[in-house]
Amino acid sequence: MIRIALDAMGSDDAPRVEVEGAVQALRELRPAFRIQLVGRTTDIEAALQARGDFDRGRLDIVEAPEVVGMGEKPLAAVKGKPRSSIAVGLASRSRASRTPSSRPATPAP
Repeated sequence: MIRIALDAMGSDDAPRVEVEGAVQALRELRPAFRIQLVGRTTDIEAALQARGDFDRGRLDIVEAPEVVGMGEKPLAAVKGKPRSSIAVGLASRSRASRTPSSRPATPAP
C-alpha cells in the first residue's frame, strides 16, 4: 500500500483543485495507492460531492482546521499553526509515503 498525503488547502482555490487532482489520481493509479486529503473536512467533503464516481475507499480525510495564508512565511506558519493542513500533513508522514503541497517552494532569503 502506497499512501500519498495531499495538503488540500494549499492553493488559492482550495480545496476544489486539490480534490479534482486527488480524484483523477485515484482513477488513474493502480489500486495499491491511497490518498489522504489533509485540511478542513467540511470543505473537502463539499468539494467531493461534485466529483462523481470514484473509489472512495482509497481516500482518507485528515482534519486540519487551520490554513496557512499565501503571504505567510512557511516555517513561522508551520510553527505557529500546528493544526494547519501543511503541518498536519508533515506530521502524518509516518503514515504517508509522500506529502505534496500545492504551494511553491519559497527561496531562502
